[in-house]
Amino acid sequence: MFSTLFLNNILIIILILLSVAFYTLLERKILSYSQIRKGPNKNTLVGLMQPLLDGLKLFMKNFYWLVNSSYNLMFIFSLMIFMINLSVWMFYSMIWSYSFCYCALIFLMFLFSLDVYKLFFSSYSSSSKYAIMSNFRMVSQFISYEVVFMFMFFIWFMVNSGFSFSNFNFLCYNSGIFLMLFLFWIIFILMEANRTPFDLSEGESELVSGFNVEYSSGMFTFLFLGEYSKILFLSVMSSFLFFKNFLIKFMIFIFIFLFFLFSRASFPRMRYDKIMQFVWLMNLPLVNLFLFISLFWMIMW
Repeated sequence: MFSTLFLNNILIIILILLSVAFYTLLERKILSYSQIRKGPNKNTLVGLMQPLLDGLKLFMKNFYWLVNSSYNLMFIFSLMIFMINLSVWMFYSMIWSYSFCYCALIFLMFLFSLDVYKLFFSSYSSSSKYAIMSNFRMVSQFISYEVVFMFMFFIWFMVNSGFSFSNFNFLCYNSGIFLMLFLFWIIFILMEANRTPFDLSEGESELVSGFNVEYSSGMFTFLFLGEYSKILFLSVMSSFLFFKNFLIKFMIFIFIFLFFLFSRASFPRMRYDKIMQFVWLMNLPLVNLFLFISLFWMIMW
């Protein structure tokens, strides 16, 4: 039984990594055509082997680090980011398990809350002033996002009448509440995934690639794979949390999947103070108002 579970987990990890590889290929194609240029099209048919060869090239590159930086800590935290972003996929296996279905969302909230710590220590261990400058902005950003995220899950707990998915019946409630929560969720997943316009943690033009400026070779590959596996997870989760019909789930997954790509090609990066104003002065009050509206609607229902 243990060997079967181990093989299943290894198979899931391999499929996720392959999905990330071809997701990056699709992203590069969409970005290239949005800028009226050719994307990867040299290696094999229409560049299908390009992401695999790029990954191999990254692992073969030499790694250089600053004199004052800690190589061991940089390796540990880059690997930790990769492993934590892969472990969020356990959320789906916990949902279907009778023993763990009641704590699946709590488990997910715990893993998401680790983002601040893992990125903070990964940038601090490199001892680069550019990474540390990005660190200050990044921590305040993630704290702001997590506050809104917690309020969204409070709404989820109220509507779902608990932590379990067994009695999930969200669409029976007011459609306006549903659409507003789904809109907040789309904004949140862009923040959580560090995608444009909320990608200040990787602000190339301001801080020379942000917190990962000193990472290269295999360590950068771990950071890269962890970020994109989380994007795929959030795409699947968006369809799972809000819809029950399988066809609608699939359509929403494709929509969110492509929305991550087109957001990078369409939106400019927001300024730091504008993001803070948006989160604390607009997003958080609206989520709180929405929380009270949902509570009132459930009482009246």
